[in-house]
Amino acid sequence: MSSEVKIPCGECVTLDAGPGQDMAGHVLEFEQGLNIVGKLVIPSGADIQLITKYVFVQGLLEMPPPPQGTTISSEDVGPKVKITLYGTDDIFFTADNATDNTHVEGEAV
Repeated sequence: MSSEVKIPCGECVTLDAGPGQDMAGHVLEFEQGLNIVGKLVIPSGADIQLITKYVFVQGLLEMPPPPQGTTISSEDVGPKVKITLYGTDDIFFTADNATDNTHVEGEAV
């Protein structure tokens, strides 16, 4: 995706990467970053790799723990959520106007 991917305030997106789902085992590249102003849910047991320059979480990122009995391993086996950040450019954060994080001269706008 050639521009920033933004989940707007008030929106809830569930990544379809849980066991048996369409995106399981895939790699998603957000070339210009991921900006979560609303809510992103990555389901328990998801198997996905996200590659991006940055992830800004101004809203909610929900990623429940794996199901009971799941073996946690540093090896690259089994379902995993991997987030790979890359690049050497300076990235500057600007709060979204839809959040309470926006300030001008110390005052909320």
